[in-house]
Amino acid sequence: MMSIPSVQFFGIWGSSNSNIFAVGNNNMSASDGRIYHYNGAVWSMELDTNTSLKAVWGGGANDVFAAGFYGIVLHYNGDVWTQIRSNQCVPDPGWLCREIIYGIWGVSGDDFYIAGTTRRQVDDPHVEVYNYDPLVQRCIGHQYWLEEMSMPESPGYDSLICDAIWGTSGTDIFVAARDISSGSVMYHYDGTGWTIIGNGMGADIWGASSTEVYAIGGTGVLY
Repeated sequence: MMSIPSVQFFGIWGSSNSNIFAVGNNNMSASDGRIYHYNGAVWSMELDTNTSLKAVWGGGANDVFAAGFYGIVLHYNGDVWTQIRSNQCVPDPGWLCREIIYGIWGVSGDDFYIAGTTRRQVDDPHVEVYNYDPLVQRCIGHQYWLEEMSMPESPGYDSLICDAIWGTSGTDIFVAARDISSGSVMYHYDGTGWTIIGNGMGADIWGASSTEVYAIGGTGVLY
């Protein structure tokens, strides 16, 4: 075990017990991210970046992705980490905006999805008004980012954050999302569109198959 009191971790992924990546931030800072790597014997810091990281996933041992604040996505090719995405939101007049990515999942390293939120804030230091729009986007070949996927509105959920994404294929994807004040909701994508399939499941999701899917809610609930 390795203890790093100043680092807060949010995501972990590995291709084997000797190739594991963990991501997070230092001192709870949105502008001080960390990537640690475990080689089967010891943990070591792999990367010190200027963006807090929330998620990590890989298509293989030498094909790993990390993502987090400001819409950042980093790619590891087995040798170096490079940035392949940055903040894409365009602010409306009088508003500031930034993207935060909380989840990554893919069919392969050449076909993967990110999930998170676009946070819009009134451009006034004396006023704290925020709006959160769900963000789900597909990437092909590490560089071709397709148009953001449109999510259906859910009654009573006005400000959604997508916390997690998982699937079995490009036509069977689940996204767990939460509203800042109204709870959480689960979405399913069948290759043509998204549908709402449940409520109260907005923290994380994982499955063994398309018919055996597990989710957790933010209030100690398991599904």
